[in-house]
Amino acid sequence: MGDLRTSSGSMRQPLQNNALIRLFLLLLGLLLMGCPVVTDQSPYRSILVADDDDASDDDDSGDDDDSGDDDDATSSCDVSWIVLSETEVSLQKDLGPMFVIHCFDCHILAAQGELALQSATLHEQLVGVTNTLGYGGGLPRVTPGDPQQSYLMHKIMGCEQSDADWGYLQGDMPPSLLPGSQLLSEEQKSLVYSWISQGAEDN
Repeated sequence: MGDLRTSSGSMRQPLQNNALIRLFLLLLGLLLMGCPVVTDQSPYRSILVADDDDASDDDDSGDDDDSGDDDDATSSCDVSWIVLSETEVSLQKDLGPMFVIHCFDCHILAAQGELALQSATLHEQLVGVTNTLGYGGGLPRVTPGDPQQSYLMHKIMGCEQSDADWGYLQGDMPPSLLPGSQLLSEEQKSLVYSWISQGAEDN
């Protein structure tokens, strides 16, 4: 992946500015748009391509061996933009507001994918909890100290489903194909990466 850059806590400023305005706009957009229904059987059926393996079956696996990863492939996803924070990243102060802005309708109002990102239960919902889709043989949502082994990072990186290092099942998060979806910036993704790298503390 190459050398990761570092930065101070200045990258957090965009998360804290105009939060109420962004939240209002998000809520307004969600009221008009709704949330995609995600199930293990028919994820994003109306907005995603059925599968990518040119086979007669439709396993939505993201690769050709039904394992949830592709052992024979190499990653083609450029993640050199990741910036490791030089200061401690707080789950509640730095990541919590980001989840409210970007994940409110599907993972706060509702618990899509059995994931509820309310402030009081953030840590217990994320750390050490196996992803419900069985990706990677039961990859945890967050593995402290190891972003590569944290399914949350796979879902938000913005790589291809079949990517050898950062693949995933179903859709990316927030859903890039859903009209009006507010995608995470590279700085925001870097904060999540940094929090996990720092040990995914309940802070």
